[in-house]
Amino acid sequence: MISLNSINIINILYRAYNVILMHIVNFLQTLGLNNQEAMELSPIVLLFLTIVITYLTSHMFTAFKKYVQGFIILFAVIILVAVVVK
Repeated sequence: MISLNSINIINILYRAYNVILMHIVNFLQTLGLNNQEAMELSPIVLLFLTIVITYLTSHMFTAFKKYVQGFIILFAVIILVAVVVK
């Protein structure tokens, strides 16, 4: 059974996620993307930032360092190509 407090916490987290995405959209628009392109690319950028921050702040990935670096480079290339191609 889901309590009312857990629904409230989920709502707060969802609103925070949307605020973060809107900041990313605004940043991508300053790079020259239109609103639709920025909206489509913002979750990918957020995922990229999450992976980079996790990699930089955690010692959990020491055994998988090469793989995590590969994912970071892959996401960076995807974002760069999407911005350049726009």
